[in-house]
Amino acid sequence: MYFLYILLFIALSVSFIADRNKTYRAIKIAWKKFRKILPAFAAMLVLVSIILTRRGYVIREGE
Repeated sequence: MYFLYILLFIALSVSFIADRNKTYRAIKIAWKKFRKILPAFAAMLVLVSIILTRRGYVIREGE
């Protein structure tokens, strides 16, 4: 997982050095799109978590 964060940081840095304004616009657009899908994603995440917990697929500590 840390590999992805490092890769993201490097790619974002290279993009920022190449063209600052374009990078800011891209981040702004990505953030708006993420905010748009966030409610549906959060609802799906909650429903899947409930289903997996009720069916016993989630391993609880101490059991």
